[in-house]
Amino acid sequence: SGMASVEGFENAPVTLGLLTIWTTLSVLTQLTQLGSLFEFSLLKIIFSFQLWRMFCPVIYFSSLAEWFIASVLLYQFRLFERRFSSPKFATLFLTASLLSAMVAVSLGVVIGYTGTIRPGPMGFLASLWSLFWLEVTPTYSIEIPDIPGLKGSSLYISEKVLSHLLACLYFSTTIPWEGLLMGGGGLAMGIAFHVNAGNCRNWTIPTHVMQVISHGIHVLQPVQPVAIS
Repeated sequence: SGMASVEGFENAPVTLGLLTIWTTLSVLTQLTQLGSLFEFSLLKIIFSFQLWRMFCPVIYFSSLAEWFIASVLLYQFRLFERRFSSPKFATLFLTASLLSAMVAVSLGVVIGYTGTIRPGPMGFLASLWSLFWLEVTPTYSIEIPDIPGLKGSSLYISEKVLSHLLACLYFSTTIPWEGLLMGGGGLAMGIAFHVNAGNCRNWTIPTHVMQVISHGIHVLQPVQPVAIS
């Protein structure tokens, strides 16, 4: 069967795991004071060497609106997990997120900014967005008939345009320079992945690490129906 016949989170356990983590931690940070523990503070990273904070922005959102838009985007982009395999998709998540954080910290040092940056996996989503733009061809289009001022004309919009508009909406919720800091590294990683720079399409996290991740999200996978003959 073709990829188009695969529905839901089948063959996309990493996507399901990320969505579950995003949802849980976004709600918890809204209801508790956990946000201060996870905040991407350049001051604390640069001067207090709290390097673990570099990974925190990718696991939660500061608003439920951003969480919703990003979740819809990731659900649409789950096709890359099926195309690349879960280990390579997880590797893309880690490398794009780490590269974005390193770019943000480096530029923060250069411009002398030591404040906080809005949380959210902007680098990872930017990498997927660039891959979606470069590698995915439209499968169908939506017709908008009778365009005002153009009698007898129709406009056809592919599903890719709708995804691009949604991505633009997500990145527009951030301050422009924040999106550049956190999204720039991810955009570069997505382009590098597209051209296979440094053979990065074959990068994968160690098998034993992937086994730990797989065990952690196994309970999230939908139960497969059992055929009874």
